[in-house]
Amino acid sequence: MNKSETKRARIGWAMYDFANSPFPSLMITAFYPLYFKHVMAQGRSDGDLLWGSAVSLSMAVVFILSPLGGALADISGGKKLFMQILTWMCAAATAALVLPGPGAVWAAFALIVAANVGAEGALPFYNAYLPLLADRKSMGRLSGDAWALGYLSFPLALACIYPLASGGLGPDNASKAGLVPLVVAAWILVFSIPTFVLLPSCRSGRSREKDKSVLSVAFSRLVLTIKNIRTNRALWGFLPSYFFFTNAVSAVITFTAIFASDTLGFTLKENLLLLLVMNIVAAPGAFVFGRAADRFGLVKMLFVCLFLWLAVCAGAAMADTKLFFWIVAFVASLILGATQALSRALMGKLSPGGRETEMFGFMTFAGKGSSILGPVTFGAVSTLFSSQRAAVLITGVFFLAGIVLLKRVNLNTETNSSGRGTR
Repeated sequence: MNKSETKRARIGWAMYDFANSPFPSLMITAFYPLYFKHVMAQGRSDGDLLWGSAVSLSMAVVFILSPLGGALADISGGKKLFMQILTWMCAAATAALVLPGPGAVWAAFALIVAANVGAEGALPFYNAYLPLLADRKSMGRLSGDAWALGYLSFPLALACIYPLASGGLGPDNASKAGLVPLVVAAWILVFSIPTFVLLPSCRSGRSREKDKSVLSVAFSRLVLTIKNIRTNRALWGFLPSYFFFTNAVSAVITFTAIFASDTLGFTLKENLLLLLVMNIVAAPGAFVFGRAADRFGLVKMLFVCLFLWLAVCAGAAMADTKLFFWIVAFVASLILGATQALSRALMGKLSPGGRETEMFGFMTFAGKGSSILGPVTFGAVSTLFSSQRAAVLITGVFFLAGIVLLKRVNLNTETNSSGRGTR
């Protein structure tokens, strides 16, 4: 691509964060967990466990399919097509959430699983464009800028759904609040259009023998990649670390609104305001950390984020007032997008040329594998001990494990088979 085409592709790529971000923000974090628990599950005692299990099941599907899907996309050149199909699947399942009535918890359970499979399943194909659009010196910046753009979409999306949700989740407003998923689905469809118009289709990354199907070659490459990852010291150090700290981040995303509501007495309006402020703060956090990573090193800045997460978990577990929790949430906001953006950029630097989607598939494999455990562990500990504070402390243990394992990644410059490196 020439400079003009690359610029257009970068704009289209970053716009996907803008299109996609309201789904996890509203449907997984801020609004729908409360709607699911209080309207669809009608206050059942196992509401936390049901919600955590729905999110974990969706992550399990992505966990199983993402490495093979990544290999298939690299061989067939189908990154963009796979991404489109999964995006439309997310939008369709999200829109369908308006159909089940109050108490139809299992229908809502199935649809949120399908919607989240679409949303999360599209991300490896999206992320795999990063090393194709930026060189190693600017990956942190481009990744951080896209995350920042995604967080800035939340205030606008919230303004769209606020007239429906501001009346709360009581019987007099439940039907209006139940229309929120339709708004989110429309947002995804409309704002993903620039992405699919501006992003180029990718050619097949490698040739294959004529007598072999794409699927058989993909399986062969998958087996070979598993063997090769163990010989790449940086990758072999990063992926286990990513497994654990993403476990914790997933639990934070899934249960922030429920924790604030049940433990600290936040109303729906207060929860929406909390998530609004968190998204506004997260945007400059991702922006600044992305630039700092290009200057000081991705791994070093990732360490900073993880140590701050330990402080956040300790603070949340001790929080006994709404004001103190607001302070903790402010710190969490600064590092939430930064943690994810830096991880994406680091994986981009470590990915061998021609196998970007496959490598991001393995990143998703590690991340979603942990995300199976994160939400369901939080829900199980909360149910078992009747304490969400205990579940927050368990979340901190996962961050600590991520720190310990990240030390295995060499901080000096390493060059992999693609000629990229990390600092």
